[in-house]
Amino acid sequence: MTELYAGSIPWGVLNVYLNDYLNTDAGLSLADSTSVVVSFAVGCGLVGNAVGGVLGQFMWNKSPRLVPLAMGLTTIAATFPVEVLINFASNMSQILRLAIAFISGSVACFTAANIRAVLMNVNTPNTRGTVFACFNLMNDIGAGLGPGLVSVFVTLFENRQTAFSVAVTMWFLCGTLQGSLFCTVPQDVNRVNKKLAEQAELVEDEDLNLLTVESNHRPPAPLPSLELTAH
Repeated sequence: MTELYAGSIPWGVLNVYLNDYLNTDAGLSLADSTSVVVSFAVGCGLVGNAVGGVLGQFMWNKSPRLVPLAMGLTTIAATFPVEVLINFASNMSQILRLAIAFISGSVACFTAANIRAVLMNVNTPNTRGTVFACFNLMNDIGAGLGPGLVSVFVTLFENRQTAFSVAVTMWFLCGTLQGSLFCTVPQDVNRVNKKLAEQAELVEDEDLNLLTVESNHRPPAPLPSLELTAH
């Protein structure tokens, strides 16, 4: 859950402040700054979520270790194009800004497409409801906490460019925590599969015992009656 809080800070910059920052501080027109944010969202949905989900499934089939490793690396990698947007947006063409925003969204959203699948595969069915309830709760708290923490950074640094640059570096911590699952996911998956196999075997034994009891208490079939005919 720590990675949710760390990751919520950069997302607070992107979701709440980026459009206004590009318009007010970087000097872009409102149409251009909005186009940059839309380009980021398109990259996030079209590539990060759609392609990222397919790629994540492929990697999971190869080795469960690869998915958290890719999540961590893509989260860290997303820091660099976003930093370019924050610090150099006013010095580049609109086409380049749109391309960088698209790449940022494509890379940053890989984790969102795969984190729930990872959680599902490392928890048994009877605990998944609790796990996802906690995940969604922490995610919602982070969605409100992230922009609040960014505003604290702005107050501390008294400069939005510096504050946003520092805030986005929280993805380094977030990605490191995600990547650390590389060490634990295989053991968790094996533990879940073992428990599911044990439960399936237990259910099979109970069904077999039930069938045996029913057969022992079943009344004997009546003998066929003989009809006598007069000759």
